[in-house]
Amino acid sequence: MGNVTEITSDLVQEAFTDALRQEVGYSKPWSVKGLAEATGIDTRTIDAYHQGSACPCMWKMLRIMQVLGPAFVNRIIGIAGLGNASHLDAESTHILAVNALASRLCAQVGAALADDGKVDHQEEAAMEPVAEELHTTLSDFLEVRRAKKQRRKPSLVSQQEQGLKRAVGAADAAE
Repeated sequence: MGNVTEITSDLVQEAFTDALRQEVGYSKPWSVKGLAEATGIDTRTIDAYHQGSACPCMWKMLRIMQVLGPAFVNRIIGIAGLGNASHLDAESTHILAVNALASRLCAQVGAALADDGKVDHQEEAAMEPVAEELHTTLSDFLEVRRAKKQRRKPSLVSQQEQGLKRAVGAADAAE
């Protein structure tokens, strides 16, 4: 394994604060209040991050990353020698969620079967919310895929119109 740079909590906080100050503050794209509203994180907490007196836990950092975008993310992950973060399209986001939920449901089934070789009514009831969420997420994924396919295919009317325009154009050219 190659050399690994020591990444300390101080280094992470410094990188986070520097990146945040490039996006948040006077004459910047975001105000402290605006970022707090967009992320659902308390204004005082965002201000503490901006002042460099605190560093967010993972879920708060991810919310801030989600709002501030790839350039912000790249400034932070650069300390680990990583970069090139980008937004995922809806299809990619949905398939990752489908994968996570399917894995969680499979783990629940496996745990139930490992106990006594069957899934009883209590275990089934515990699996139901995950199965429902998987169903909804999978439906959303399929809807995105169908919409994407529809955008690629010209409609029958549009194909007919194009054929008619070609025919009229060819007739005009022949005259």
